[in-house]
Amino acid sequence: MKKKIAAAVLACLLLTGCGMDTMADSLADDIAGQLESLYGQNVTPEWQPNPETEPMPIQMPEPTKTAENSAIALSTAEDLEKLRANPSGSFVLTQNITVDNLPPFREFNGTLDGQGYWIRVASLEMAADWSYALFYDLRSDAEVRNLNVEISMTFPELEPLGFYGLACMNSGRIYNCTVASKVKNMTYVYGLVGENNGSLSDCQVELDVENCAVLSGLTNRNWEGADIESCTVTVKGKSVQRFSCAAT
Repeated sequence: MKKKIAAAVLACLLLTGCGMDTMADSLADDIAGQLESLYGQNVTPEWQPNPETEPMPIQMPEPTKTAENSAIALSTAEDLEKLRANPSGSFVLTQNITVDNLPPFREFNGTLDGQGYWIRVASLEMAADWSYALFYDLRSDAEVRNLNVEISMTFPELEPLGFYGLACMNSGRIYNCTVASKVKNMTYVYGLVGENNGSLSDCQVELDVENCAVLSGLTNRNWEGADIESCTVTVKGKSVQRFSCAAT
């Protein structure tokens, strides 16, 4: 290796007219010896990039894992079962979902971002306490946002049952959600939630109700300390005995 370097130096000298080829062997040995005394045997100087002629290698940082990019995507009716399997998880809708018959989600304490998409339910199965809703209990850490829900519930005759829209009970936060429901022959109808002990904000309720004893636009009961802000209710009713609109 040293002789090759020395020969290269000698070649440079010859090209510039500074030496003769008869000196090649002795001069190469001499230069090789000097290199060996400087670096020692079997020592090869580590290569370093020249910043003037060669770009320094760029090391890209690892992507930061955030709540948004770690959320579980929901795009099919089957995917909705993940809400039931992991009620404390973080979820995001990636397209509209239609379900023919859906059992309500018993408890939810995670995050669901609808991203403006719809969950359309042709029929809900009955939850506890003779009630119907997409969720039975939204716990204190639950957050449902940017979600649109469409629910249709029709019975052949008046039933002593309750319809509660998005949730029977809410202790979490619901905001920027729309619940559009068509309900027929049900005694109690509450557009958004049955009982609110959390926060409702920037929500829209659209109700088409026929043959109902008690109808409330947003909720049956808003507990002390609970918040309702900037929510609207639109109702189309027929044969409704009593109506109240809990909206601001």
